[in-house]
Amino acid sequence: MYLKPVSTIDLRDHLASYLKLVADTKTSLLIKKYRQPIAIIKPLTTKDLPLSSPDIFFGFLSHTDDETGEEFVNRLRRSLSEKNYLKKLARP
Repeated sequence: MYLKPVSTIDLRDHLASYLKLVADTKTSLLIKKYRQPIAIIKPLTTKDLPLSSPDIFFGFLSHTDDETGEEFVNRLRRSLSEKNYLKKLARP
């Protein structure tokens, strides 16, 4: 695996072009700060993604570990009766 060394300053100034390089050529970047390696940016593979479900993106928002994304959205939605009550309160 080839690692192209890139400084943090250069990465900051040309991020879009480096991300395009990684995506197009499958080259990995070795990010250096003060000449010391601190991170690697590599092309994303399907093995890197745990699930293809959008539910995994809502997991950090739930108050329990078992809540799915759909359950989270439903918990946030207000019932029709609550919406009507709030409309009555908003009228002058």
